[in-house]
Amino acid sequence: IIGFSLGYELTYTNVLNMLHLAQIPPLAVERKDSHPVVIAGGSCTLNPEPMADFIDFFVIGDGEEVLPELLDCFRNWKGQGKRATKKQLFRQVATIPGIYVPSLYQVEYQADGLKSISPTVAEARPHIQQQIVRKLPPPVTKPVVPYIEVVHDRGAIEISRGCSRGCRFCHAGIICRPVRERPHEEVLQAVDALITNCGYDEVSLVSLSTSDYSHIDELVAKLAQRYHSHNLALSLPSLRIDSSSVK
Repeated sequence: IIGFSLGYELTYTNVLNMLHLAQIPPLAVERKDSHPVVIAGGSCTLNPEPMADFIDFFVIGDGEEVLPELLDCFRNWKGQGKRATKKQLFRQVATIPGIYVPSLYQVEYQADGLKSISPTVAEARPHIQQQIVRKLPPPVTKPVVPYIEVVHDRGAIEISRGCSRGCRFCHAGIICRPVRERPHEEVLQAVDALITNCGYDEVSLVSLSTSDYSHIDELVAKLAQRYHSHNLALSLPSLRIDSSSVK
């Protein structure tokens, strides 16, 4: 399986270029059973049609609860050996909530755009429901540590997901609702584990709007006090220019 995270529309041509460089036909219809399965997730997949000709199937919304079920389907399919076809896999994964398999739908267009999308098999759902994780899953504390210099060479803890601001220019602020926060104690434990496992001296508290996280000043103070002798650097992305951010 080759998976792409589509966070920005401008990355679409990179996806096609990567497939081309890997000598994998970019068009899904031209790929055979011997080729890898090409999937995609990320915020852009809420409008999947621009990439529907190139991706075998999309995971719409949060992926944490979808991926284990998807991997089970893939294992079962691979267990069938040479008898397994991609079409069988696609029908199976189409039953998983949040997965859209373009090849199992008939799409009609009209002069000003999309007219209809209709399932062509019983397994395909008439409507794909965006998947939303109600509670943030445990943070990743044993990530793969690169042995070369990378841009974001630091530990990352997702402290919250979603944003309540509702800025009309922000795609993520609308599709990632509702806001879900990670408790302070869980963040502190995750930072401890990251530093122990990976040896990082910088940790990023990741969210769409870090300054909106409940009592962010208290959390930063606790981390600064706990790691005073370690010279730990804290990265706080997406800070707003307001009084709480300045403090």
